[in-house]
Amino acid sequence: MSNASLELGGGNWAAKDNGDGTGSLLGYAVGDTSGKYLPREFTFSRGADIAATRVNKDGLIEKYRENLIKSSNDFTATGWTPAQATLLSGYDGYDGTNDAWFLRADSSTFSRVGMDNTTSTGLSSTGLRTFSVYAKKKDYDYVGIYIQGSNKGVVFSLLDGTAVNSIISYPDIYSDGIEVGGGWWRFSISHPTTTSTTAAAIYACEAAAYNGNSNYGKGIYIQDAQFEYGLVATDYLESDDETGKAGVLDNLPRIDYTSGSAQLLMEPSRTNYVPYSEYFETWDKTGTITITSNYGISPDGLKNSSRIQFGGASNELRDETSVSAGNVSTIYIKGTSGETIKFGSNGSEALFTLNGEWQRIEQYNAIASTKITLNTYSGATARDVEVWGAMQEVGSYATSYIPNYGTALGVTRNADSCFLQSAVVHSSGTGTIFFEIGDYDTNTSASGFNKILVFNEVSTSSIDNVIYFEEYAGDNTILIRKGGSNLLQTTPSYQNLRGSKIAIKWSSEEAKVFIDGVLNKTYTGDASLDIQYFGFNAQYNGGIVSTIKMKQLAGFSTALTDPECIALTTA
Repeated sequence: MSNASLELGGGNWAAKDNGDGTGSLLGYAVGDTSGKYLPREFTFSRGADIAATRVNKDGLIEKYRENLIKSSNDFTATGWTPAQATLLSGYDGYDGTNDAWFLRADSSTFSRVGMDNTTSTGLSSTGLRTFSVYAKKKDYDYVGIYIQGSNKGVVFSLLDGTAVNSIISYPDIYSDGIEVGGGWWRFSISHPTTTSTTAAAIYACEAAAYNGNSNYGKGIYIQDAQFEYGLVATDYLESDDETGKAGVLDNLPRIDYTSGSAQLLMEPSRTNYVPYSEYFETWDKTGTITITSNYGISPDGLKNSSRIQFGGASNELRDETSVSAGNVSTIYIKGTSGETIKFGSNGSEALFTLNGEWQRIEQYNAIASTKITLNTYSGATARDVEVWGAMQEVGSYATSYIPNYGTALGVTRNADSCFLQSAVVHSSGTGTIFFEIGDYDTNTSASGFNKILVFNEVSTSSIDNVIYFEEYAGDNTILIRKGGSNLLQTTPSYQNLRGSKIAIKWSSEEAKVFIDGVLNKTYTGDASLDIQYFGFNAQYNGGIVSTIKMKQLAGFSTALTDPECIALTTA
């Protein structure tokens, strides 16, 4: 497609975070004479949220990550406050740098350095949180890490990494020490909190008893503190006067690999109403059920799955959250192949067969729901499973996973919107558009048109001169309008367009639609359009935003010949 004035995808996906709260999807063209790539930059938006996920190249679910501590390795910066201690820099670190610090005890009382929530405002939030730091023995054999507000902390041994004592009380979920080499350990504590976190602190401890230091003037090495959402410490993110961020960032287009190949994932706004989607010890139980958090490796590649052991038949694990009619329940589950489990929401539950691997099961419920449930009723045979990532959303189909770390009213992912407005795409009244969609879903329970792709002369909601691919009442429609009148309209089978290759061409003489190498529809007459606006999943003309997985798209400033369109749309 070297003569295309626009190419997008087809194995050449590129997305970027512009660093100013906006993102872009990068299309391209190849210069006919220079052979250089010419940029075609799509404006993308999803808004500021932490709810979006995608499946990355490794097949793992990738989330938004953030180190909520500012100046995460500058323990003398604003916000960090030493107490009965001095911080000295320039020591050999775990990572081969000289970025480690000496936390020196200066009195016989508790010697520590803490970050307060007046500087790192993310510490003020509630829900599932994990605090971690790297530490090494210098003079003292112990380090304590503590979260004030929920009053949870642990004293760890710098000799073998074990948790040896609590600071006020142990975390409700998890404490861990991981050896990283050279005498260094990474220590972390995880727990849910319903109270505002006021500070996170690191203690130099001479003794495991946590009763002060009699031999002061000595201490431990520390480096790289992190405070984050979730059940487990993730890879360290450096921060300075801004928090450290990674993963699926605000307004970053999602290139998704669910199918094994790269596709642009565009979705409507949805809310996960399950307050603790990864922490099942908060769920209600009927019967004898044992829950082990941070048990195994979950679909996001971290050790944060939960083991659920049912004591027998008629046991139920449930979250009692009310959701309106027309809802979908989903959960990731792993169990013995061939065994069965019952899952869904009250009023609509089904028996699912496990396959021995991680699988996402889902159940639609047409009526209002007061709970999402996993149980051993109706002859279900599974008694020992791993689970992760529960979700209950309102809609007629399931969308990508939205993490919820303890928000009672639900966590919302905003709708994706992506468009390109450029006069260089088509400017002569003639052209061709080619696209291939991997999959799409529309909200069949709602009224109105579901605009999936929109190609317009302008970027407004005008429908006078436009080409669009939409779904309405279960039917697909490809429509070309000029001067407010429909010139060409074709309604292919709903299922047939999943994975299909489609070409639409127009000129002052005719317009034609080709689907999978076959001429589908022809209009004879003046169909000249000056298409300059390409919109994906935009909330256009009051339409309902759909889910779309786009494989590739191309635009041509000429009307290709019929043989060229047939070749282009032939698999």
